[in-house]
Amino acid sequence: MSLSKKEYKKRLFWYNKGLIDKEIGEKVNRTQNTIYQWRKKNGLKANGKKSTLSDNKIKKIHNYNKRGFSITEIARKVNCSTGSVYYWINKK
Repeated sequence: MSLSKKEYKKRLFWYNKGLIDKEIGEKVNRTQNTIYQWRKKNGLKANGKKSTLSDNKIKKIHNYNKRGFSITEIARKVNCSTGSVYYWINKK
């Protein structure tokens, strides 16, 4: 089955808004795997998961890091996972 221009534009619209495959699929009534296959076929990289941390928490992570706190200490202070702290400290 060939994808119509209208369907392609809908998917691309949501992709460009930053939605992940599952979310795009929900918007266009298709499965996550269908969107994944479409994205790969069209050379589109996966959109990253949206951060659940507020900008304020991200700033606090960087501030605590600059002040020498450990990842575990920062995670406790900001109330998030150590993985999230590590991610935001190392994000370029």
